[in-house]
Amino acid sequence: MSDATAAKPIRVLLVDDERVGVEPLSRFLRLNGFTTETAITVTSALEQLGPSGNPAMFDVVLTDLRMPDRGGLELLDEMRRRGHLIPTIVLTGFGTVRSAVEAMQHGAFDILVKPSTPEEVMTVLRRAVIAVTVTKELVPGTQGLSATSMLVGESAALTSVIDLLRRAANTSFTVMLRGESGTGKELLARALHALSSRRDAPLVAVNCAAINPSLAESQFFGHVKGAFTGADTSQPGSFRAARGGTIFLDEIGDLPLPVQGVLLRVLEERNVTPLGATAAEPIDVRVVSATHQNLENLVRTGQFRADLFYRLGGIVVDVPPLRERMVDVPALVEHYLSRYREETGSGPRAANDRVIACLLRHDWPGNIRELRNAIERAIAVCDDSLVTPSHLPNYLQQLDIATSEGSVARKFSVLELMEMQQIRAALSATGGEKKAAAGILGVDRKRLYRKMKRLDLIN
Repeated sequence: MSDATAAKPIRVLLVDDERVGVEPLSRFLRLNGFTTETAITVTSALEQLGPSGNPAMFDVVLTDLRMPDRGGLELLDEMRRRGHLIPTIVLTGFGTVRSAVEAMQHGAFDILVKPSTPEEVMTVLRRAVIAVTVTKELVPGTQGLSATSMLVGESAALTSVIDLLRRAANTSFTVMLRGESGTGKELLARALHALSSRRDAPLVAVNCAAINPSLAESQFFGHVKGAFTGADTSQPGSFRAARGGTIFLDEIGDLPLPVQGVLLRVLEERNVTPLGATAAEPIDVRVVSATHQNLENLVRTGQFRADLFYRLGGIVVDVPPLRERMVDVPALVEHYLSRYREETGSGPRAANDRVIACLLRHDWPGNIRELRNAIERAIAVCDDSLVTPSHLPNYLQQLDIATSEGSVARKFSVLELMEMQQIRAALSATGGEKKAAAGILGVDRKRLYRKMKRLDLIN
């Protein structure tokens, strides 16, 4: 979030017919630097939001799910119809899986189940504003839209990665993306390029695992016609093709050792000499690399050059696996379904709550790539408007809590399963230290302990 944005108070519209609850919350938010307006009906809320095309008067909306005239879902639908793209958080005292899924399908940013403390509400409000601000900065116009539109989710893990990419984008430092296979490292590299001042120049991706050592210099730097047998035409090579832009070196850990020295020389000298040419050419490219391997271990075993490792790792971005950002799973599912409908004009419109429960109980060793494949498989076999567990791959169907008689997990809702994943991820990040995990989650240690006990996370 930019300094200018951070300096302005967050403007919140509170929509709730129960004044006994909304007025204390409004006072609490104002004491913590927010500005608030209240509405006791959807009609009055829409009057304050204004007609289509009006500049946004609020940064975020918090609405009750059920009210006398119309409910929160109708407010979401009308806001969307009017083009009010304001993050909206739905507050519900019913806490059912169906309500949560339905609200998400209507475009809610998040769900809060009553009773929620003012501190919890404030944390979610701030997270919504940060997520939307980052999205706007990722897509300043139409530039980079296709590259950044798949950065789906509002988890703390994803938001911190996007924030680091935004900070790194307009520097000249090399960037290394580290993470398991299937976590979307190439997508993040394209987002980084789209964010940078180099966005109008090319991004050239190179699969380092596929480079032939004997042809490496030609692949990297190009050659002139007649440079070797079979060189019938001149070729620019990857570095020259990316001039002024970004070169993405994917799977850098698989780059053959002899080629590593060639690459290091280019990074140090900042010029290239095409095969068969007599003069070097200066290059102006941003170098972004990615790996699923532990390069430090490869350096220790002599399989990767230490000097190249330090050259490539100007800024290191650790890309979280999907199991550490499970809160993003429902949004990713909706994204894949929506994208398919946009591309084909048909297909299922949603996944039922049992599907989401199945997905939240899987560890996703293949990460986002595995999730995408599972949803694409479900779309292919689904002849209805709703994806059910029967459309999922067999190994995920076995996680259907509705058919797991005697399973302890049957008593937990989708929201609770998501909450469990967030707590486990926070504890994993802090080595099991509950106080630090509570800080990550935005709650105090006592509240975290109560949540863990309620969710059977404490023996």
